[in-house]
Amino acid sequence: MLLSGLAGGLVSSTAVTLNMARLARADGERGNIFAAGVLAAGAVMMLRVLVIVGIINVALLPSLALPLLLAALALAGIAGYLANWGREDCPVGKPISLQNPFELRVVLEFGALLAVIMAATKLLSAWAGSEGAITLAAVSGLVDVDAITISLARLAPQGLAPASAVWAILVAVVANSVSKIVLAMAVGGIGFGKVVARGIAAGLAVGALGLTPALLT
Repeated sequence: MLLSGLAGGLVSSTAVTLNMARLARADGERGNIFAAGVLAAGAVMMLRVLVIVGIINVALLPSLALPLLLAALALAGIAGYLANWGREDCPVGKPISLQNPFELRVVLEFGALLAVIMAATKLLSAWAGSEGAITLAAVSGLVDVDAITISLARLAPQGLAPASAVWAILVAVVANSVSKIVLAMAVGGIGFGKVVARGIAAGLAVGALGLTPALLT
């Protein structure tokens, strides 16, 4: 399940969360191992954001690298602990069903979402400045973190201050992480959701330690 979470996080950490929550609902005694999969996917999501930013706008990386790397390492460590704790109860068979990210429908859906978010980001940043971009990031991040990350990275520095873009990306990451907690509780049950929530909260807290003084001023 840990490896499934890591691999699935390359495609969609939200899809992994949904799958793991369904498995936890069906077999609550093995909730820790499923929670490990969710946290592993969340760690990969953090790294995926860094890769996207590095490709599109490397100037933003110095401010994002430390908090996201710290959060990813913390999530991976907690996932490893939970997986080790529950390895004797690890379920066999029943592989996770994930969408192929290169299927035409998936690509078209992501393209449409990206176009909408990019247009909304430009409009809001022009109308409401950094506050508008951060608000949109918080909303968009609940559904998908990649599209808003691409949009924000492309906007800075011409249409949006680099510091504002960094903050908005971090807000999107936090919003996406919170959505995983809600999804875990709603689908997997309160007990499973609490395990996921504690792991994600710890990961985000460690990541916050990496915020640079420049961002906090």
